[in-house]
Amino acid sequence: MDRSAETESPVEKARQAAGVPLLRLEHKTGIARSTLRRKIDNPGTLTMDELKRVATALNADAQALFAEIHGGAA
Repeated sequence: MDRSAETESPVEKARQAAGVPLLRLEHKTGIARSTLRRKIDNPGTLTMDELKRVATALNADAQALFAEIHGGAA
């Protein structure tokens, strides 16, 4: 699926910046790949626990990622 940088979710941008393939993210978070793909495409559906697990796996700041997803300040 081709995506422009403008339409990528903040989680997808963080995943790509970290260079973490989806399969590895699945192993690091314990979240099924199909679920990850759906949640990455619609990051507002991530639970706080899932967001923290994804952020940890990507060495990203969970608060900043949350703020970017929800369009507010961290």
